[in-house]
Amino acid sequence: RRPPRSTPLYSSAASDVYKRQVKTNGLYVKVTDLVYWFEYGGSYIGEYDISQTEARWKLIGRYKHEFSYHFTLVLANSHGHFLLGPNLLGTCIQYKDRKLIPKKDMPQAKSFFCGIYLIGKIYTFGGYDVAEKLQLKTCEIYDVNKDSWAINPANLNEVRSQAAVSIMDHNTIYIFGGYNKHSGTLGSIEKCRLRDQTIELLKVSMPTPLRRFAAIKISPTKILLLGGIQKMNKESNAVYCFDLESKETVERLDKLTKGGIVEAPIAVDSVGNLHLFVENENGTAPPTHVSYTFLEYS
Repeated sequence: RRPPRSTPLYSSAASDVYKRQVKTNGLYVKVTDLVYWFEYGGSYIGEYDISQTEARWKLIGRYKHEFSYHFTLVLANSHGHFLLGPNLLGTCIQYKDRKLIPKKDMPQAKSFFCGIYLIGKIYTFGGYDVAEKLQLKTCEIYDVNKDSWAINPANLNEVRSQAAVSIMDHNTIYIFGGYNKHSGTLGSIEKCRLRDQTIELLKVSMPTPLRRFAAIKISPTKILLLGGIQKMNKESNAVYCFDLESKETVERLDKLTKGGIVEAPIAVDSVGNLHLFVENENGTAPPTHVSYTFLEYS
């Protein structure tokens, strides 16, 4: 006998309240129920429905080859997901309607870079050159509609891979932390102004250097920094709030229930909960689902 379908986690009334808050605060979030996982070094593709009370990972497909051991996954709203970085199909693959579609290759083959979608374009920052074995300053822009890549004229001020990235507004993107061979795990922050094509290294730093963590805007002046890896490879379950209103200071908030690598796109449900997926066993098993409520801080 087929088991009964789980019931939704939220009501339509709560959904309306959150949608109004998204619009009022100018949040760059995709309210989505379905999250996808692509197995590093394997071929499995999984799906997770965050709207269900007893959700579990469901195997929905197998890639005919193996995915690479690391790539950057970017959620591009109605365009689906993009797998960026070395793979057998190329360095830019769109996943939409359960199909993997090769797109124009990136200008430079690299891994461990951060990337984010904003108004029809994907912006990438830094990363790691596998052939030369060094961290990068370079940044690229992918036009989703034109299927074309361009080099951002401005470079990062500090070479970095494994960083986190978040949009603040139509013109401003922040890049947090990461890693480079010279300094190790980083606590520095950079600000990219798209209109001016400039990138500025800020004077303020994160309280704890972090790499392989997540960042997301929660209000007109605040960005949350969640999870990641500290120095000495220690997993972090800390959550910090980067606040522009108080001169770009960083404050510690309530912890996550589980720490570790958070590189998958963060899903947001219809009542404003963040749904993070903390990596297990270097990406060879589906990540662990962790939810976090941010409305009291926004």
